[in-house]
Amino acid sequence: MPSRWFGISAIFYCLALGAAPPELFNQRSQPMGTQYDSSNKLQAVPLVQQSYYLSDIPPRFQWFNYHGYCGETSLVSAGLKFGQYVSQYAVRQLIVGGGTQATEQVLLGSNAASAADQLHLGNTSHVGAVGQTGAFLNWVKAYILNECPVIIGVYTNENLFYNHRSCGSEGDPEYDHIVPVLAIKSFHSLDPPTLPPSPLLPYYGDDRIVFSDNGLQGPVDNPTNAPCPPNPADPYTFEYSFDGFQKTREKANCSDGPWYSIASAANTHAIAILGVKDLNDDTIPIVVSTNKSSGCTEPGLGQYVNFEYPEISTLAAPTPMPLSLVVTVSIPDTSQSYNLYLYTDLTLIPDSQFNMNAGNAAMSWVIPANSGNTYVLNYNIQSDQVAAFRAVSTSAP
Repeated sequence: MPSRWFGISAIFYCLALGAAPPELFNQRSQPMGTQYDSSNKLQAVPLVQQSYYLSDIPPRFQWFNYHGYCGETSLVSAGLKFGQYVSQYAVRQLIVGGGTQATEQVLLGSNAASAADQLHLGNTSHVGAVGQTGAFLNWVKAYILNECPVIIGVYTNENLFYNHRSCGSEGDPEYDHIVPVLAIKSFHSLDPPTLPPSPLLPYYGDDRIVFSDNGLQGPVDNPTNAPCPPNPADPYTFEYSFDGFQKTREKANCSDGPWYSIASAANTHAIAILGVKDLNDDTIPIVVSTNKSSGCTEPGLGQYVNFEYPEISTLAAPTPMPLSLVVTVSIPDTSQSYNLYLYTDLTLIPDSQFNMNAGNAAMSWVIPANSGNTYVLNYNIQSDQVAAFRAVSTSAP
């Protein structure tokens, strides 16, 4: 369920974090649409496909032990867009309860919303009805166009991945893998709709969804060139049309099928991340990025894949690696000064009155007035540390 504190203003916060308007990409083969010319005659015109890429969510390499950390990695990626870094281990630890890292995992439709809440990220979950996958994909599209990261469950092709029988029923009935959506492409309008989206939004089967599989289709063992990630030539992003993406469990496993698909005859699952929890809308946009190739020596490696090395191999957190964070604060009013706070303990992050709770922060910086439209901070941590940033006007409560 969505957090009760989220009102209209907080939902629009997602879109406020967006980058430039969607870019237009001409395709080699353009389908034809129709429009009226100046003499009121119907004529054929080429349609142009637009691509709306969700900014600031690069592909990220997940851990594979203990059922895989795909849900955790997807939440890490979404959190970076809103100014915070947390390790895969720390995200799973939020939901282990009486279990362990080996027995529990972040799952959509189960505990993903609880993990997001404990990360102080506003969120809303969605379960698509059986046979209504088109409406589900429209829901995903609506939140992406409003600059809200969306995490979905997808089928893996059990024949291609694990050599199970072609077109068999192996795998989970609803989803096998959890992935962050990166983009929506369309030959139709990409204007962001009002949230939550109307179920009456038009469905276009030629719309396309782009997501990162968190490195699952690439090598599943530890990187051989440690501490570098797998070769970037291995695919991390996958793209399918809305119509072509929908499969039954059996069709999803056919040898001539795609690597990934989404359930057409079962419930579908997603969670949208709406922004940081902020009861009074005092915070301003922050994006955190992690260094992509620390320690890599081979040319061409680690250029766009973010990772944590070594992978977890025991129930304890693995030895951390150094991370260089780039913290980018977008300044909405350059005439004001702002306080930038760093929290290293998730339980100490306030959801309001950030200045009054300044003592909860591990460190703080003052961004002077007239500092420009952005303020950039470089900050070094270990990969097992929490680094959550919030920035508010110095005049805020």
